[in-house]
Order: sequence, then C-alpha cells, then structure tokens
Amino acid sequence: MGLRKTEEKCVFGKGDDSVLWACDGRNGLIELRHDSNHLLFYVIPLLIVLMPVLIWLLVNWSLAYAIAVVESKWGYETLRRSANLVKGKRGVAFRIHLYYGLVILIIVVNGSRFLVNMGAAKGHQWRSFWVILETALFSVLGYVLMNQYIMANTVLYMYCKDLNVENLPLETGGEYVSLPLDQDAIV
Repeated sequence: MGLRKTEEKCVFGKGDDSVLWACDGRNGLIELRHDSNHLLFYVIPLLIVLMPVLIWLLVNWSLAYAIAVVESKWGYETLRRSANLVKGKRGVAFRIHLYYGLVILIIVVNGSRFLVNMGAAKGHQWRSFWVILETALFSVLGYVLMNQYIMANTVLYMYCKDLNVENLPLETGGEYVSLPLDQDAIV
C-alpha cells in the first residue's frame, strides 16, 4: 500500500513507520512510503526538471563570488556580470564544479562510511582517538578542497576578464601587479 489519502491537514514532515507526507493540492494528504514506487513517480520527474536548471544557474553564476569581492558589486548585478563574463567558458566552469563537487562528495561519503564502520553513532565510541582523528582529517581535507575551489573560480574570473579584454590589476602591498595569463609564462 504505497498511496493513501487521509483527512488530515496538508503538512509536510516525517510520520510514523518511515512515511513521508506530501500534499496533493486538494487539501488532502498523500502517504508515501519510502519503499514504494509511488515516491519515485514524484521525485524522478522533479529531478529531471530541476537538475539542468540548477546546473545552468550554478555555471552562469560561478564567478559571482570573485565579482562581489574584486569589483565591489552586490545583488543581481553580480549575477548578471558573472553570466556575461562566463560566456564562452561555460564548459570550463562546469568542469571546475564537476571536479570539486565529485572530490568533495567522495571525501564526505568515505568519512561517513568510516564513522558507520566504527559504530561511532552507537554508545561512546565517538570519543575514541581514531574517530576524532578521522573527523579532523576529513575536515582539513574538506577545507583544503573548498579553498582550492574558490581559488579555481578566482583564476577563472581572471581568465574570463582577460578574454573580454578588460585589464585586471591586483593590489598587493600598495603596488599593482598584473598577473600573466599567457601559456608561455612560467610562474
């Protein structure tokens, strides 16, 4: 029995026996069990529609962080500027997001698997040296990867700005330094 209407108000949340509640739009409530195929009929079409839109927004707005800091813009102006700058390099922006997203996902999954294998959720085993060491290690790895991700977006910002023939002087210690973006330069 995967689908059942009830007479209660339309609320979202988790009910008893791993039951997810969802609105059907007619002031009724549909009971969706997690082991039911009916849940897939709601989730899969939603993912098919939402994922391309979210990926498109992520790629187009990937330079908004750097624009907000370097150009001191904010709000919708940074999003519009990011979409204009990333034109022609959307593939590069997508690959940056894909690479760092997959690597961070692998780290999170492996860290979680380690905690489950150690049984850290049960009892007081979470206080052991190995669980604390593993948590610290995966936290540091996550920090390093997120820092590299931000740096990759900043380099992409500089590259896109150079492609649009806009000079980008960077201020370091009171002097302006122009970073070389050609492929023959050795840093």
